[in-house]
Amino acid sequence: MAELEIRPEDNGYRLIGLLPNRQLALTFTDYLTGLGLKALTRPSLSEAWEIYVKDDLSLTRAQRELYAFAQDPLNPKYRQASWQKGASVKSEKVLGRRVPLSFSLKSPLSLIELACALLYLASLLLPLDLWQGVLLTLSLTSFADVTEGFELWRLFTPILLHFGLMHVAFNLVMFEAMGRAMERYMGAKRTLLIVLVIALVSNLSQFLFSAYFGQYALFGGLSGVVYGLIGYRGALSMRADLPAGLKLPPGLLTVCAVFVLLGFFLSGVANFCHVGGIVIGVLWGLYDRGRLVVHRIRR
Repeated sequence: MAELEIRPEDNGYRLIGLLPNRQLALTFTDYLTGLGLKALTRPSLSEAWEIYVKDDLSLTRAQRELYAFAQDPLNPKYRQASWQKGASVKSEKVLGRRVPLSFSLKSPLSLIELACALLYLASLLLPLDLWQGVLLTLSLTSFADVTEGFELWRLFTPILLHFGLMHVAFNLVMFEAMGRAMERYMGAKRTLLIVLVIALVSNLSQFLFSAYFGQYALFGGLSGVVYGLIGYRGALSMRADLPAGLKLPPGLLTVCAVFVLLGFFLSGVANFCHVGGIVIGVLWGLYDRGRLVVHRIRR
């Protein structure tokens, strides 16, 4: 499992220091780039922003420049460097990739959201027999399809199926709210891994419960993943140095746990999707809580 820490040897980049906010980090990174140094910035798991340069040869010079920048960050030469480079305010370049801050087709989370929306529209527009064929292809109602037919996608695709406007709308809003912040701070690949594992556990939890009682039923929706992301961020929020943008609002995890319990008194709810999602999310968050590495500014 990937660490959130960027090690000095990763991609040849070296951490030279931190700046207190995003705008200063972007401005200084553009300035270093204008000097011919390969420089990148990314948010740390504190409120500061990390600055990296490509190799050891650039390290000493970049550190001198950082010291000078800290003494006079409003010097016109720094702003001029940003204007010349045309720094983007929508994304930061992080170790050779772009980190999406909002909906983008380059974001795995956005593609999941788009697939959910398109499949819901298909349920309204396609002829009934054709739509039922889609449901049977994407649902998890028989383990033989997975073990004998090797249709492994069925372990994940139920999260894309929704059965009403409020169902899909609420799940997409919550998925965006919970997942986008994680993508912003942890990167798209790590966030996608967490989403897929939660989807796998929540789908299997519901399927195995139904199979145990011999009550096979079609189920779907992102809610198991949403509960898992809430559980993950809730456990992670026990860290005092977690950035505010990643912290879960106080009390939200407790409220979600109550809703999971209330679901058992309602009909037509895939309760074990919710249980499986929130349990694996909390456990993973507790595990990661002690593994995240936070760079601190030395005074």
